[in-house]
Amino acid sequence: FLFNSLLIIAIYLGVLYYYRSKINSNKINYLYLIGMFFESAVWSFILYSLIIGYGNFYLAINGNSFFTSITLSIGAGIWEELFFRLILINLLFHLSIYVLKINKVIAISISIFISSVMFSASHYLIYFGQEFDFTSFIYRGFSGIFLGILYLVRGYGITVYCHIFFDLFITLYPIFKLVR
Repeated sequence: FLFNSLLIIAIYLGVLYYYRSKINSNKINYLYLIGMFFESAVWSFILYSLIIGYGNFYLAINGNSFFTSITLSIGAGIWEELFFRLILINLLFHLSIYVLKINKVIAISISIFISSVMFSASHYLIYFGQEFDFTSFIYRGFSGIFLGILYLVRGYGITVYCHIFFDLFITLYPIFKLVR
């Protein structure tokens, strides 16, 4: 727990240091950030609408409190997108292009597919993992493909917010019985 907290603080401070000139000179366009927020909510609702049609999938709260579940939803959106989209898709793409000499369209398709399978599988391997279920594996894989394409088309920020909103939707689903 301490290592993870220190890592998050170090990354946050690193980002602040990197963008200090924009922060100090008020070059951040907050209207743009608000637009990103709402666009992400729309994308997450589209993903939610596509996924929820296949069954009552929701995040297993695993006995956690409501606020812990919300925190996990936010953390998953940030860290899973960082690893599976920003790092893994780019790494696989560059390996495919420069090492394997694969066509760019095929390379990006393979990169999204592999990262989506790994994204789905990770939900069964980590501490908070669930017992393997093929149906939820497929829906998570589809979500990974959706988020991978969204990452390529709209970028990391939109994808992170989309993932957070989606996780919040499926966390809150059993509590508030969100519309199907």
